[in-house]
This record gives sequence, structure tokens and C-alpha cells, in this order.
Amino acid sequence: MSLVDEGIQLRHQLRSAGYSGLAIDAAWPEWWGTEASTSLSAVTELKLTVARRLGITPSSLFGDQGPTFSWADSARFKNLGTTSLREQGILSSFGVSLAGLLTRGAPEATVDVPENIGAAWFRERLEELGGYTLRHLVALCWAVGIPVVQTHVFPLPQKRMHAVTASVRGRSAIILGESTFYPAKAAFTIAHELGHVFLGHTTGAPTFIDVADPVSEDLDAEESAANTFALRLLTGRAEFEIRAGEAAYTAPQLADAAMSASAASGIDAGLIVLMLARQVDDWPRAIAALNLLGREPVAQRINQLARTMLRMDAFNADEIAYLENVLTGRSTSA
Repeated sequence: MSLVDEGIQLRHQLRSAGYSGLAIDAAWPEWWGTEASTSLSAVTELKLTVARRLGITPSSLFGDQGPTFSWADSARFKNLGTTSLREQGILSSFGVSLAGLLTRGAPEATVDVPENIGAAWFRERLEELGGYTLRHLVALCWAVGIPVVQTHVFPLPQKRMHAVTASVRGRSAIILGESTFYPAKAAFTIAHELGHVFLGHTTGAPTFIDVADPVSEDLDAEESAANTFALRLLTGRAEFEIRAGEAAYTAPQLADAAMSASAASGIDAGLIVLMLARQVDDWPRAIAALNLLGREPVAQRINQLARTMLRMDAFNADEIAYLENVLTGRSTSA
């Protein structure tokens, strides 16, 4: 095989293994091109770079057996469905690899976290920050040393991660998969992931992957515990029962009622709508009410803060380019 063909063969190997084209494009270094493809050292660096970015065992890209995964057995999955072991390895290794970059570039915690804390401690810190909104929660995560980002790159063509919590070198990162325009929905997901970290669910496995939305899916004991943690953090209550009143309420009536309840309780109106939807399984009217309460560029704001907080001097130019690909969904033409 000629050197020029090596890049084409590598892409074929990755697609055959199950990687999405978007993930391959995002991991492909910007410097690769016609001139680089004729250099043995450049071909070697290409394979090493792609391996680091996707969490692949580097030596496996230099043979014919196809990629193997550096952290194939490091994840616990929730609501996984029929995903194969190979797909699980791709998801897990992608999550750990990205978390490794994020935790390396994240500043040290500015708030000391005591041992054996619960959701009440986080709620007290949010009160000190001035509110219980998504903005306050994401800022608190960074303050305790946990970076939070929204990924726009997914390693599998059809399997999207709702959220990933991964720990590298003793530090955790939260990676949101599902993009939403509703701040309350993102806040609940982040609080849920914090629950996994501080309830000890990640002990023994550095990666915890929620494939489905914990707000709307049926849950096991750990997922229920993480949801309770999230409710305590965001509402101050372990349970949140809402009286819906008339079954024939409209979306505007629901939005108005949620705003009134929010003013009286201090709980985010969007979260009130979500909890009612979960309680009575009425998502169409809930989504309509959330639209009335207001849509926001949630992912953009989360990633804007990440760019501000990350220490860019911790990365080389290739790593910065890859992070930008992940945060924007931009791909490198190769």
C-alpha cells in the first residue's frame, strides 16, 4: 500500500469499526493533506493523533486487525438497549478521551468540596451564587473543578449519548450529548450527573453513560437516586408532586401556572413544567409550555463558558482545534 493510500485506509478502518463520519472528521488533524500523505512520519503522526482523540489503542492502527479501544471496559451504561460491545467500547473510549482533555485544561477547584456531601450542600452554594438556574449550576460545577461542555460530535452514527460523566486522574467532567433549548432541562441533566459522581455511582468505572433522558425514561435504582439528588439540588425537595388541576389545561395555562408557582417557591418555572410532564406523562403540552417560557441557546452558552474557563495553554494547537470541532460540530476536511 502506498503512503497516499494510508489515510484512505485509516478512514475505512474507522468506518468499518462503527465510527460516525462526523467523529472521524472531527478527529482528523487540520494539517493533513496531499503533501503530508507522502511522508512516513506524517502518516505515523496522523494515526497517533486520531488514536489519542478517539481513545483508540495506537498500536491497533498500525496493523490489519482494526482499531481496539483504550477504555473499552471502563464504562457503565444506563438504558443502553441493544448496543454491541464494540459500540460500547467506542462510546466509552470517546468519553474518557474527551474528559481527559477537559480535566487537563480545567482550572483547579476554587471551592473545596467536603467528603460525603449531599445535594443540600450544592444547593447552599447555589444560594450563595445568587440563584438556582442553569447559569448558576454550570458556574458551580467549574468552581468545584468539574468542567461541563456540550458535544456536537457523536462517535456512533445512530447512538447518541444523552450525557456522560467521566473521571480521569481523579477529576470528573460532564459531557452533555443531547442539545436542548430549554435551560431547565439541561440543568436537570447536569444535576443528575452530579448525583452520579457524588453518590459514588462512578466508583470502579471512570465513565458513566446515560444513553436515554433521565427526565422522561423509566429508571433503575441508581437513576432514581440521581434524579432525587437533582431534585434536592434544584428544588430543595426529594419529591416534587404537582396538582395539575383540570385535565384540559392548555399550554399557555400551564406556562402561566408554572410562572406563578415559581414566583411563590423560587423553583424554576421550566423545571416545574418538566416535573409535571414526568408525573402525568404529558410531554406535548409541556414542550409547548416550555416554548412559551422561552427558548435559549443553551449549548452555545455552556460552551462559551467552557472556552472562558479552560486554560488553553494546557493544549497544543491540534488539541485546541479538536476541542473546537467537538464544541461546534465543525469537521476538518481531509
